Amino acid sequence: MITNTAFETYVCYYPLGNTPPVSLAQDLPPEQDADILLLGCGDARNILFSCFVDNARRMDVTCCDVEPGIQARNVLLYSLLIDDKLNRNVDRIWNIYYHWSLDDDSVELLETQIEKLLQHSKSIDEWHNSVYGSTIRFCDEISLSRVKSYWSNFSSRGLTPASNEERLRQLKNAHARATSFRTEMLKGGINLNYFRGTLPAAYEQAPQDLSEIAVHWWAHGTLPLRSGPASKRIHLNPTFFYSPNSALTLHFGISPLSGFPLSIANTPIEKTCPLSIKKNGLSSKDRLVASAKCLFSNWASAFRRVAGKNLLIRIFCGDAVHFCFTLASECDKSSPTKFDCIDTSNLGDPLGPLNLLTLGSVLLKKRPSSSLYTEMLVQHYSNVKDRFTESMGCDARTVALLLGLVCPDMFTNATNCVEEDSLNIKCLQMKTGRGVSQERSRFRWKRINSEPNEAAHMHAEAETLAKFFIDIHYEIFRYERPMEAFFEANTMLGKFLTNSANPRYNRGSFAFLLSIVKSNVSTDWDTCAKLICDEVCRSRVDPFGSFNASDELLLHMRSFGVYRSGALKLEPEDLSNDLIARALNLNEKSPDTLCVTLRVPRENLKVIMSQRCCPIIVCSITGKDPRGSQWESYFSSIHVAFGEWSERSDKNSSNPCFLEDSRQQSGTSDMFASFFVPTKLLLKAKHSVPVVRCQLQRTHTNIANFMDELGSADLCLVRKEITSNDVSITQFLPGMSALPSYLALNLSRTTASDLVTLRFSDDSSRVKTLVKRIDLQSDAAKVLAVKSSAVKIEFKSPLLAIVTVANSFKFEFRFPCPVSVSSNNYKVRFGRTSSFIEVESPLLDPLEEDVASFMFPTSLTNGTSDVTLPTSWIATYIDMDAMPQIDITNTRKLEWLNHHLLPMLFRRERSAGASDTRTEFKRSLYFILAKFTGLQGKKVNIFGLKKKDSPAETIIIPSCLRLDLVNHSVVLDCAVLPRNHIMYNDNLLAIFLMKITPTTCAIDVGEAENRAWKALLPAFTERCRTNTTWTHGPNCEYVKKGEIPLAAALIQSNVSPICTCGVGKFPAEGFLSKLKEKYPELNHVLKRYATRAAIAPVFSVPYVEDDFLAGISSIVKSMGTIDICQSCGCNKRKNDEEKQNSLLTCSRCKAVKYCSTDCQKADWKLHKLSCGK
Repeated sequence: MITNTAFETYVCYYPLGNTPPVSLAQDLPPEQDADILLLGCGDARNILFSCFVDNARRMDVTCCDVEPGIQARNVLLYSLLIDDKLNRNVDRIWNIYYHWSLDDDSVELLETQIEKLLQHSKSIDEWHNSVYGSTIRFCDEISLSRVKSYWSNFSSRGLTPASNEERLRQLKNAHARATSFRTEMLKGGINLNYFRGTLPAAYEQAPQDLSEIAVHWWAHGTLPLRSGPASKRIHLNPTFFYSPNSALTLHFGISPLSGFPLSIANTPIEKTCPLSIKKNGLSSKDRLVASAKCLFSNWASAFRRVAGKNLLIRIFCGDAVHFCFTLASECDKSSPTKFDCIDTSNLGDPLGPLNLLTLGSVLLKKRPSSSLYTEMLVQHYSNVKDRFTESMGCDARTVALLLGLVCPDMFTNATNCVEEDSLNIKCLQMKTGRGVSQERSRFRWKRINSEPNEAAHMHAEAETLAKFFIDIHYEIFRYERPMEAFFEANTMLGKFLTNSANPRYNRGSFAFLLSIVKSNVSTDWDTCAKLICDEVCRSRVDPFGSFNASDELLLHMRSFGVYRSGALKLEPEDLSNDLIARALNLNEKSPDTLCVTLRVPRENLKVIMSQRCCPIIVCSITGKDPRGSQWESYFSSIHVAFGEWSERSDKNSSNPCFLEDSRQQSGTSDMFASFFVPTKLLLKAKHSVPVVRCQLQRTHTNIANFMDELGSADLCLVRKEITSNDVSITQFLPGMSALPSYLALNLSRTTASDLVTLRFSDDSSRVKTLVKRIDLQSDAAKVLAVKSSAVKIEFKSPLLAIVTVANSFKFEFRFPCPVSVSSNNYKVRFGRTSSFIEVESPLLDPLEEDVASFMFPTSLTNGTSDVTLPTSWIATYIDMDAMPQIDITNTRKLEWLNHHLLPMLFRRERSAGASDTRTEFKRSLYFILAKFTGLQGKKVNIFGLKKKDSPAETIIIPSCLRLDLVNHSVVLDCAVLPRNHIMYNDNLLAIFLMKITPTTCAIDVGEAENRAWKALLPAFTERCRTNTTWTHGPNCEYVKKGEIPLAAALIQSNVSPICTCGVGKFPAEGFLSKLKEKYPELNHVLKRYATRAAIAPVFSVPYVEDDFLAGISSIVKSMGTIDICQSCGCNKRKNDEEKQNSLLTCSRCKAVKYCSTDCQKADWKLHKLSCGK
C-alpha cells in the first residue's frame, strides 16, 4: 500500500551477502537485552558476527526476507552448527554454505541434514518442540511451509531416477543462466565493490585479488586455500541454484568473501589471537581466503555457545512492508513487536529511505539507545551528502525530527566508523579509471531526546507544515514529470533519468508519512491537510502527461486517518447515474471505497516478459463528465496476483473466491491487477461508461523501452469498460475478507507548557530553530519573576539548558535534538506578568559551531529493569577482547595504518591557521596513535595530556592496538588515569610517576582541548564495558550527580570526569604485561586509579562534510596519482602566478609538497615527526 508494484521479469538471488557484517546490538548498553528486527535479512553473517563480538547479552532476532531460499539456507546453516558440537564438520559446513560446487562428503552431510530438518518440520508445533526450537522459531505456518518446500528440493533422496534427472537438469540450467548473466553484466575488468571488506588494512592489490578470487569461484565453485589447479567439480549445490519454476537467477556480483571483514589478511596479528592465521608461504589471495575461513570457524564456535541460551532467531518469509504493518498492529505479546535495533539492509534502494524511516519510527522502542539503520548501495548521486538529502526529497534532519527521530551523526560530525566507499574506493577510481556501480551509505537514526514511552511534544504552524509537505510531494514524485527534466540543467537531467528508472514512492507513502507525523506533532491538522490536498489537487503533476493522482491521495489520506475529505463521501445524487449504479449494484448503503480488479491476459504481458526489466504497474480510470470533458485518475497502490476466479464465486461479491496460481508469473495464468478507488469516482461519468486501464508507469525508461511495442505513450497493457466481464468491483481485495490493516496511532496530547515549537526557515524547507517554553507553576516563582530581572542560562549540553531565576529557581529545558549553545545564537524570553520562560535556539550545525565535547555524548537513561545506566549516543559498544590484537613490532607492515589515520584531518582541519578545539583534539589523537605504533618517530608507551606549565592531568597508557572489526577501523586498548586529589598521598603512585617521567610523551593541550578530552573520556571508558567485565554500581558517581561527565572535572584540575565503577577492572592476563615487569608499581596504580578505555580514530561524517575527498589526499598521493599539498590537498601553488603549477617541496625530506608557506607551517607539527626518517 505504500510501495509501488514492479513487474519483475527477472529476480536476482542473493544467497550470500555483499557487504561486511554489522554488530546488531552495538548501540545498546551491555546489560540491556536486545530485541532486533532484520528487514531484508539476507544471509547469516550479521547474526554469526554479532554472536562473536557480543555474546554475553540475550538477543531475540526477528529475520524477515521475501525469498524463502535465503531463509532455508540460513536455518540449514544454524542447524548444522548446532549439531556440530565438536566443530569437526566446519569445513564441510563451509562448503555447503559458500561453495556452489560440492564434493561427495559435503553432499552426504547436506542430504542427511535436510532429512533431519524435514522430519522435524511436519508442523510448526513439532518444530518448536524439536532440538532446534529453542534457538530457531518460525513466525507462522506459511513461513515454515515455504522454507520446507525449498528443503525438499535441496535433496535427491527419495526421488526416482527420472525425477532426479529432471532436478539436475534444472540446476544445470540455473547455473548456465547465472553464468551468462554475469558475463553480460560485468564484461571483464575489476569489480571495485569487493574492496570494502579489506578496510582498514586495505592494500593496492586488494581489488585485483578479490576479483580474481570471485572469477575463480564462478568458474569452479570452490575456494582452495592454495593456488593451483582447481578441484574437479562433482555436484552442483542446490542451495545456490534451486528455485520454484526457475524463477531466480544468481546475482552476477556474488562473491563468497564479500560478507567478511578481511582486514586480518593484511594485518600482522599477534600469534596468540584466535584470528591469527599462518601467512608464511601464502599468496595475498590465499591469505584472504584463509582469513575468511578462520573468521567463519570462530563465528561458528561463538554461535554454538549462545544457541538456545542467549540467542533466539525468529523466521518470517514475506514482504518487509506488509510484515511491518502486521507487527505494528499486533497485540500478541509472546514475541517482540517493538525493537531496540532495526536493520533494513539495503532495502532503501528498492523501497525508498523515506518509507523505511516512517515504518521504523513506528516499530522502534522509545528508548535513547534504540537505533534504526537504513542503507543504500545503488549510486545515484555524485556525493554522499546529495544522496542523503535528495533521496528523501527534503531536509533529512527536519523530516526525521517530525517522525520523532534524529540522525545523531549529523549533529556531532564525528564517527569511529569509516565510510569506506567515499574514503577508499574513490581513490581506486582515480587510479584505475574505473567507476563503481555501488557505494555503501549507512545511516543511523535514534529516538529524539525524550523519556521512555513519552510522546514527542512538538508543535508547528499548520501553514508552514503544509508548505513543507507540499514541497516533499513535489520532489518525491518528480519521476512522474518525464518531460520536465529536459528543461533542466544537464546534471539534473542525468540524475532524473537514473532515479526515474526505479520510482519508490506513491500516494500511500505520502499519506502514511503524514499520519505518523500527525501522531508526533501538534497543529491544526484539518487546516494543514486541507492545504496540502487543495494544492496537490489543484495543480496537475505533469502538465505534459496530466498524471492526476488526487483521488488516490484523498483516499489514502482518509485510510490513514490524516484527513476525511467530503469529496469522497457518497451522496444520494451520485447514484443518479442509473447505468453505472445498476451495473455495479450500488446504492446508498455502498461503502465509500471499492476495489477494482482488472484481468490482464497473459498474451498482453509478453511485451514485458521478453525484456530484462522491472517496470512499475499502475492503473487508471477514465471517463467523461456531463459536459463531455474527459477526466482521468491514476492509482499506484496496486495489488497483483496470478490465477483465476473460482467458478463457484460471484466475482462482484464483497468477498469473492480467487484461486491463486502458485507459479505466479512463471505459470500460464492471467494477471489480475487490483486497486481501491473512491466509489464516487465510478459514478463520475454520467452519460458514459468509465474505462479501466492497466499500464506501465510513464517514466522515461519505460517510454524508451516499450512505447513502440505498446503503440502509445500511455504504455497501456489492457483497457476495458468498467462493466466488462474482465472487470470486477468488490468490497475487498480478491481472496480477502476484510480491508487492509491501516495503522491507527494515538495523537500527541500535550499542554502548551510541554511543547517544543518548531520554527521553519522562510521558505519552509527546514526547521531552523526550536522554541522550548516553560510556564511557572509555583506562586513563589511567579512572585520572584515579577520582582527580579536576574535570569541566567547555562547549557549543560546542546540537549539541555538550565535557566535560573533570581538565583533561586532552576528550570530544565530539554530539547528533542541538539541546538546551538553559542550565546550569539540562542535567545531567552522572560514573561514576567504572564509567568513563562522561553528558550529559542537554532539546530546545531557542527560545521559552524565547534562543540568538541559533544562529539561522543553520553547520557543517563533507564534500562530495561528501570536501572539508571549511562548510554552512549554516538560511540558504539565494543568487546575489546574479541577484537584481534595487532602486532606493531614491524612498522613496515603497518603502512596501511597511516593511510587510515590521516583522513581524520580534513582540509578544514589541516588548513593553515585552523585552531578550533576539534582540530586540536584530532591532531593530538593522531599523534598518540602514530607515536605508539612507531609510524612517526620512536615508539612511545605512555602519554600525558598537560596544560602549559602544569603537570599532566590525564595519563594514557596504551596496552595494544586492536583491529575494530565492527567499525572497519582500529582502536587503542589502554588505561587512563585522570588526576584527582586522592592520588597525592600515595607513595607508590609517586614512585611510578617519577619513574615514567623521562619516557612519557607530554602532549600540550590548551584549556578548551583539555576540557574536550575530559568530556570525552567517559565515552571512551563506557565504550569498552561489557556485562562480564564490570557494571555501574549503586554508588556510581554519574547516577548520584545525575551527569556525565562529572561537571566539576571540566573546571577543576584535581577531579576525575570518570566514575569509579570501572577502576581497576582489567583483563587478568596480557594487559600491559611488559610495562608491569618494567614498573612493578603499575599493578597498584591500575588497581587504585585507572580505568580501561577504548580510544579510536575520530572521522568526520561524509554526509555532513561535502569536501570529504580532500581529507584523503594523502592516500591518493601514495597511490601515485598527482602531486598535492600535504596540508590542504591543492594541486597548484597559491599566490604565485608564474609557477602556479609547481608546488613547494620540503627542503629537508624532499618527499612532501605544499601549495604555500602557510600550509607548510600549519602541517609542521605533524610532518616533523616523520620528516627525513
